[in-house]
This record gives sequence, structure tokens and C-alpha cells, in this order.
Amino acid sequence: MCISTQKLAGEQTKNFETNPGRTKLNHPNKLFTTILVIIISGLSFSGCLHQKQPEETASNTEKTTMKDENILPGQGEKPVPKATITIVYDNNPYDPRLRKGWGFSCLIKTNGKTILFDTGGDGSILLGNMEKLGIDPKKIDIIVLSHIHGDHTGGLETILALNKKTTVYTPKSFPEDIKNYIRSRAKLVEVGKPAEIVRGVYTTGELGTSIVEQSPVVVTPSGLVAVTGCA
Repeated sequence: MCISTQKLAGEQTKNFETNPGRTKLNHPNKLFTTILVIIISGLSFSGCLHQKQPEETASNTEKTTMKDENILPGQGEKPVPKATITIVYDNNPYDPRLRKGWGFSCLIKTNGKTILFDTGGDGSILLGNMEKLGIDPKKIDIIVLSHIHGDHTGGLETILALNKKTTVYTPKSFPEDIKNYIRSRAKLVEVGKPAEIVRGVYTTGELGTSIVEQSPVVVTPSGLVAVTGCA
């Protein structure tokens, strides 16, 4: 199997894919300051492997949960055949075409699903960068918000104005007015404990105390890859 890293047209993109018969890892010195590759050894989250199906409520909200609290999210699961992570919004863009801004957003593509993790601090910058990278905001299946800070949620309103079919995953501790706003424009999933988002992609569940956040975890051939908002 193979894990490969490359820059396409200057943007910071990382591809994970299976290549039977050999293992290779290539990564430049300046690689994803916000991406942590977790090879399972001595780490622990309060997570689990088996998912309990979310229950629909009349308020357009789902709540996620998983059963075993002693297993890392995604541990033991079959790796996705291919996953691509592209940074869309950052204060240090690798593509000179992209506008920089304080905050973070990246796109995770795997198993035919498109997941936007965080939305940066400015919707116009986010949309402009998406256009330059050939990303259609109307085709984003899922939005995952790490935490409540404006430099990670500032572009949400802009995306929801264009895409009313997406599902938004937030920590369940988000303020009620924010959750109600999301419910009025999209489907909301409140995250407490670790849970599966789509096959091969999990959320850590709520972490931290003063600033509660979550991170998506992708099951790749090289191990678990967690993408963090403010690590």
C-alpha cells in the first residue's frame, strides 16, 4: 500500500491511496501544519468503534453516539481506498492564486463524499478560493465545524445560502442560537461522543473544556489521520 503527498497547482493537497505490494511515504517539509497523522500507539480518546444509528427529531437535528468508550474512533476499520485533503482557507496559502485570511478550512473527499471541515473567517474569501480550486459549494455533502470561534465558522452563512441540502456537524455544546440558525437552513447533527460521519471518516467527539472542539478522523492505509482546527 502507498500513501503519497503532492502539491497540485500550488495548493496544499494530500492524497492517501492503496497501492498493493509496496509502502511509500513522501511528504515535503511544509506539510499541513494543521494535520496530525496518528498511528495508533498509546493514544486514547473516549471513543468507540460501533455506531448507534442517529435518531431523527422534529427539530431537524440528529445526535451521534457510539457504544464502546475504550476504542479510538475508526480503530480496526478497513481503510478507505483513497482520500484527498485540500486546504481551501489559511493564513499561509501555498497557491499564489488563493487569498489568505485568518482561519482555516479544508476539503476532505473520500468514498464519493465531499466534507468541508471548518469554513474560515470570511465567506467571500472562502468562495473565491473554492472557485479557483474548482470546488462547487453546492456539491458539499457535509460540513464539520471544529469549534465556535469566528475564524472557523465565519464562512458558514455564505455556504448555507448556496447549499440547503448539506448536513452540518457541530459539537453539541454549541450555543443554542447558532444551532437554531443552522436548523433553519440545513440538517444539524449534534456531536457529543465519537461517531461515524461517513464510512471511513469519524469524529473524535467533543474534546477539551474551556473551548470544546471536535476533529474528523480519516481511516487511511497508513493509519488514522486527524485534521484539527486549533490543535
